This record gives sequence, C-alpha cells and structure tokens, in this order.
Amino acid sequence: MDTTEGYRLAFCYLFQTISHRLKKDITWQHIHNTSSGFKAVVLDMDSKQFAGMCYKNVFITLLTCFKGFGQYLESIDPKKRDWKWHLKRTLIFCRVHFLRSIDQLVGTTNKAPDSVYGRMRALLSCQSRKEYFQLCDLLIGKEYDLNMFIIYF
Repeated sequence: MDTTEGYRLAFCYLFQTISHRLKKDITWQHIHNTSSGFKAVVLDMDSKQFAGMCYKNVFITLLTCFKGFGQYLESIDPKKRDWKWHLKRTLIFCRVHFLRSIDQLVGTTNKAPDSVYGRMRALLSCQSRKEYFQLCDLLIGKEYDLNMFIIYF
C-alpha cells in the first residue's frame, strides 16, 4: 500500500523479520539510549529509482514513506515521541546524489560561491537554522524552480 500506514507496517515487518532472523531484539540508539543498535537510515535519493513518475508523485511518495518510517519508530518508542522527532534523529541523505542533482539542475559553468550552484552546495555546510533559511531566501530570489530541485534530489 502506498500509504503512510502501509509504510509503517512495512517497516514494522522488516525490523521484526530482522529481529527474528538474528534472534536478537532490534534497538535504536536514539530511543533506547545505547551505543549499539541502529543509528540512522541513509537515503540515496537517486531520481532514477522513480523513473516514469512525475516529480510531484515522487515527493508525495517520499513524504508518505518518511512519515511511515517515523510512525514505526514512534510506535516502538516507550516515550511515544512524535514521528518528526524520530526522523530528525535517524534520516541521513546521500551527499553524492544531492551534489549530482545540483550539477544536473543548474549546470557547472558558474561555480562561484555567490552563484546558484555555489549557494545550493553551501546548504550542506550551514552552521545554523538561521543561516540555512537566509541562504534559501537568496536562492528563492533566483529564477530557478527550486521546488523542482527539492523534489529532484
């Protein structure tokens, strides 16, 4: 099922199966306060995985999957912290695909720090939320469809 509940169930079954096969309880470091167990999930975000889908559908599918994963973590959390709290502590996006998407979207002819290319790459090194949103405001002022970029990477 391509629904949040479908993804939540898929993650439940996946980790139950892993636990059963390993004959070991599955733990998450951020939930169970341990140094062992799962720490994060790396998402490669390669657009080729979604060949034939329009960008809007890709974005909706990703959000549905993310929320389902977050709800899975929420369901096993004794403190029942919000699914968004869990996603902030477990999702890691692949830097290679992010950078490749910038190259494909805006090209590589102007790599100056104040170019769209330079500013998009700088999103990876922001030191604060304020700095990140200031950079986003600069990018939004350009004539590029950044919504396409957000969905594309």
